[in-house]
Amino acid sequence: MFHALKNLWEKNKKIKLNLAQFKTQFFADESHQWINGDIYLKRAFQQLLDNFPSILLSHSHHHEKIVFVKASGRLACTVYSTDNLHAIIIFPDLEKLLKSGSPNHGLAILAHELGHIVLKHSQQKITTLRAQFEADDFAYQMGFGEELLDVMMDHPDNLEVQFRIVHLQKLIEQEAK
Repeated sequence: MFHALKNLWEKNKKIKLNLAQFKTQFFADESHQWINGDIYLKRAFQQLLDNFPSILLSHSHHHEKIVFVKASGRLACTVYSTDNLHAIIIFPDLEKLLKSGSPNHGLAILAHELGHIVLKHSQQKITTLRAQFEADDFAYQMGFGEELLDVMMDHPDNLEVQFRIVHLQKLIEQEAK
């Protein structure tokens, strides 16, 4: 699973599209005006786009659109659509993390949610736990493994999260060797 993810990332790193143009379109999108209204949120999303340009741009290139929507709830979730539109719902807890002086914990959550989209989990018949592992691997590959682990350690309230913690700890330990 991890090698397939790494191959996907390497393949997408080779895509050369205009990041500046993509960022302009991203922030001009009417769905994202709530982000533009807060300098801290905008800074976090600029950092996200700077860290993941080839992945996000590859989706833009394939006529898929990813929007970030503000709502009430806990942290974040991804909603898939049949007309090439994907929404990542951002709840107040995540918004607060993204506005903080160090938004990396929030970016780790967004990287995880983007992983579900990039890995096309809505089109696969896999278990929820496997989809979570793969999205965690994606966030880890993007350099947010420690931050994602911290977030999960703050919310170990169910067995699935406990399995994900063990999985992510193993990835981090393997890299340390």
